Amino acid sequence: MQREYLYLGNYIFFLNIFSVFNWQCQQSAVHNNAWWCSSSDSIFLCSAPFYLAVNVVYGAEVSKELAPLWVLGPLIMALYIMLWRWLCALYVFSFKQTIKVVKNSPSYCMLAYSYVFCGKLKEDIETHILQPILSITNTDYKQLGRKKLKELSEWIVEKYLDFVESIWPFYCRTIRFLKRANLI
Repeated sequence: MQREYLYLGNYIFFLNIFSVFNWQCQQSAVHNNAWWCSSSDSIFLCSAPFYLAVNVVYGAEVSKELAPLWVLGPLIMALYIMLWRWLCALYVFSFKQTIKVVKNSPSYCMLAYSYVFCGKLKEDIETHILQPILSITNTDYKQLGRKKLKELSEWIVEKYLDFVESIWPFYCRTIRFLKRANLI
């Protein structure tokens, strides 16, 4: 008699859990906050009869030993379903992007035509590739060397000043210590 009450109690316990899950999912479906509720409900509702069947056939001891399966199994399945949804959403997104590219292909063809046959490609190559190369060959290397040496000397002075500013407090403390010790 007690064993039957235990089974009935477990069944009522699971029904209460699933009714709470169902209520939460209905509430969140209205607010669209929990997008995973439908898959979780179905997984939990499918695992409950298996739990009850194992509990009835093999007893409570086996059900207790399989507790990690009853807890983690539905969660892992919910994760798999979410991953499957994300993959499907990615597939739909890539399909939509492909459709956009196909729809815009005439404009891409016109752009390529204007670049190749109207001379824009030649102009862009001249301005972005050939002009910098020609400006390098026409430079005065003595003047460039002086300019780079001046930049290097400015950089060295800045680094020296940074170094002096970073050690200045230690220098002041050392001087104070030497004065107190009557060494200066």
